[in-house]
Amino acid sequence: MSEISVNLFSIWEILEKYPDIFLDTNVFFGINLKLDENRKENYIQSFIIKEKLLNFWIPILKENPGIYLTENIFGELKRDSITHGQEYSEVREIKKRIKHKKNYFLSGFPLERIIDRSTLEEKALYDELHKKYNPFIKSSENLEGIGENDFDLLIIGGIFSKLREDTCLISNDLGILRCYKSFLKEERMTRGDFGFYIQRGLNLFKRA
Repeated sequence: MSEISVNLFSIWEILEKYPDIFLDTNVFFGINLKLDENRKENYIQSFIIKEKLLNFWIPILKENPGIYLTENIFGELKRDSITHGQEYSEVREIKKRIKHKKNYFLSGFPLERIIDRSTLEEKALYDELHKKYNPFIKSSENLEGIGENDFDLLIIGGIFSKLREDTCLISNDLGILRCYKSFLKEERMTRGDFGFYIQRGLNLFKRA
């Protein structure tokens, strides 16, 4: 499949380029759209988008063994993250469908594709990189940093790229992207070695 437009790619093109892919939680439930969710129609539309994204990703993950989740991301997905907010009847029904589909899918997700830093074969390298890039972790002194789960995703993706095959992250988190760029430069890696894509639409991804 050819490139859709400048710097925009389909998931199939990304799969052709990167044997290993790690997904962030937000790709399942959000696209960076400027919707005023205080308006009922936009609030409902935001949940329609969430369901469409889940319907898109579930078969992709089932059919492609090179797509992984970190243990922390898997845990975030298991938690019900969309139970709060206004309750319209349309939204309640969508939430029920999303929860059922998500839980059924995660219950059968292959354990070998859930990567935990504590059981990672390259644990020594993880510890080394964790110590080296510890300033990335968000604190009161580092407002530009990222949380532990996001930091873990970045480091594990980097290890796969260094010691296994070309790897990429798919995430809508601009904080991870900032740290990724610093990591790439410091480790003297290229985007071909370790890529990053932002989800711009249903099966539309921008290469960072």
